[in-house]
Amino acid sequence: MNLNRTLGALLCASTVAAVPVLLTGCGKSADQAKARLAKANVSFTPDDFVRAAGQGDVDLLGLFLQAGMDKNAQDARGWTALMKASEAGHKKVVKALLQYGAKTELTNADGSTALILAAGNDHHECVRALIDSAADVNAKNAKGWTALAMAAYRGHAKTTEVLLKTSRDALAKSDALSRALMVSALLGHADIARLLLDAGAPVNTTIEKQQTALMFAAMGAKKDLVQLLLSRGADTALMNQDGSTASILALQKGHTEIAKIIDTYAANTPQTTNRSTVLAAAPAAPAPVAPSAAAAPAAPAKGSSPAPASGLTPPTLTASPSAKPGQAVGPAPKPVADPAVVAQADANAARLEQTFLKERKVDPQALLAVDTGQDSDGDGWTDSEEVAYGSNPNDPGSHPPLHTKLRMAKLDAQPFPVVFEGVEGKRAVITIQHGQLSERHVLAVGNSVPGEGWKVAGIRPRRTVDKSGTTLDVSELVLQSPSTGEKLVLVKSMLANAPGGSATLSLEGMDREIQVKEKQVFALGPDESERYTVLDIRPTQVVLKVHGTGDVITVTMREPMPQARR
Repeated sequence: MNLNRTLGALLCASTVAAVPVLLTGCGKSADQAKARLAKANVSFTPDDFVRAAGQGDVDLLGLFLQAGMDKNAQDARGWTALMKASEAGHKKVVKALLQYGAKTELTNADGSTALILAAGNDHHECVRALIDSAADVNAKNAKGWTALAMAAYRGHAKTTEVLLKTSRDALAKSDALSRALMVSALLGHADIARLLLDAGAPVNTTIEKQQTALMFAAMGAKKDLVQLLLSRGADTALMNQDGSTASILALQKGHTEIAKIIDTYAANTPQTTNRSTVLAAAPAAPAPVAPSAAAAPAAPAKGSSPAPASGLTPPTLTASPSAKPGQAVGPAPKPVADPAVVAQADANAARLEQTFLKERKVDPQALLAVDTGQDSDGDGWTDSEEVAYGSNPNDPGSHPPLHTKLRMAKLDAQPFPVVFEGVEGKRAVITIQHGQLSERHVLAVGNSVPGEGWKVAGIRPRRTVDKSGTTLDVSELVLQSPSTGEKLVLVKSMLANAPGGSATLSLEGMDREIQVKEKQVFALGPDESERYTVLDIRPTQVVLKVHGTGDVITVTMREPMPQARR
């Protein structure tokens, strides 16, 4: 089928450049088109219209449009025909829909535009066509991904190149270049990083937790990328918010070769600030005398990045205040490591490594605020979720525990009317809610809660310190039913449910629900190896204890699906 014939199914035109007209006047009436769709067992619905675009079926698309289907119609998940064709890479369909006036700014339920979908699947010709139709290259989906970041994440060099060539100025006005460089550094895509650096991506930009691209590359032991970033002027002296340089981060991960590369580069390249692994300079050797000062290369401009050089030791020439006219300026002397300082640095690195290993691994996707939803090994956990937990995203047998998929779907419980407000002396302050009214009471151990049939069995003043260093009051009030002996623990300022309620938990993406009650023990997994005890059911969360490890985890209320923006 030639191009004109293909487009003829969508446009009443003899060439691609022809102006589209109403398809209802192109030889078939709307009723005739609907009849042909019915004969092909296709419903005249947005869902089937979008599906036809995803299959690249231009004949069906032409019938839909002739029958009166809105070219921008969205299916149940917010997808348009343009989005589906872009994701699938049907460039002829994409170009025809764009010429017919399909909107590029519409988003699906995930917030993705047609451009983001095309870029994520390396359909660079579709990307170019969308950009030519003024698609917004800086649009972000619900998880913060732009088309450029998506292409960088998936290692699509050709698509990255198209985006940079067609939209470099627009991308430079946002943080898109910096973010994409971080993504490529995180995943080790040196070819993508080179394109981004050539396009002007700042090499020393920091993001959350003051991480740099060099730090990400060092932690991932991406040797080629580390060398590339160093040759483009990556600052080895920069520290993250924990005080670690790229070299120290490499040591924490056991990548001694990477740390040595960075340290060697730092030792041979003057830095404006010192790293934590300080290098003491040796006495300067006399500068050699050349026949003419003109023979000496010019010093680099202030603030310029070191030029690439073999062995990552770019020659740096500096003017000497004591140089005489006619005397050449030689290369700066190489600093040498002070053994005592290096030994101290190694000890600091070992200490930092132990601290790092005791804490949960940092989720690099959370640092970048991105998650494509890609599941490389098809085990039900996205690559981002696996990286966050520390499992292998390319091994189906390696994945986080099932409880990481648990969500609280619904609550079947009545709110408990008593709220514990705090401790005054040896007594508990409570409020009892009666609709819009509340009563305040101060009770000691042994007192009854007015009108509620409970007695105060214990008051436990408690304090804890959160990760930010803030002291929190988490005092507890223990109530007991005189008739049944049942106990209920209230935490300061937290709402609770009346005893006897239940919650429904669902395994996200696995079509399974579990109804649980307090103190119930239940299991997940085919062999029931993952067992849990329900410690508490709250209005928006369920607290569980993990058998085997003793960890206490919180399962939160499932968030509603975002609505498609129109």
